[in-house]
Amino acid sequence: MGRAAVSNWRRRYPDFPPPGRFKGALTMTLADGRVFTEVEEYNRGSAENPMTAEELQAKFDDNAGSVLDAAARARLAAAVSVLEASDDAGMLAVLATRT
Repeated sequence: MGRAAVSNWRRRYPDFPPPGRFKGALTMTLADGRVFTEVEEYNRGSAENPMTAEELQAKFDDNAGSVLDAAARARLAAAVSVLEASDDAGMLAVLATRT
C-alpha cells in the first residue's frame, strides 16, 4: 500500500490502526436503545494476543478437519512441531494431502 493510500486510510478511519495490523470493533444497539461496544485491539493469535497451544490445535483441527482425518492431522502436527530440526520441509506437502 502506497504512502498516499495509508494517509487516506488514516483520515477515513482515525480510530483504527494502519493496514497490516488488524483491530476488531463491534457496536450493538438494542431495541430499547442501549448501546454496547466491544473492541479487540489485537486479533487472537497475533504476537500481542497469542493463542494457547490448545486453542491453536483446535483451530488447526477445525480448519484441516474437512480434508484430513484425526490421524492424518496428528501426523502433520507432529511433523510441523519438529520442522526446524528437519532437512526436508517437502514432507509437509505429502502429509497435508488427502489420501
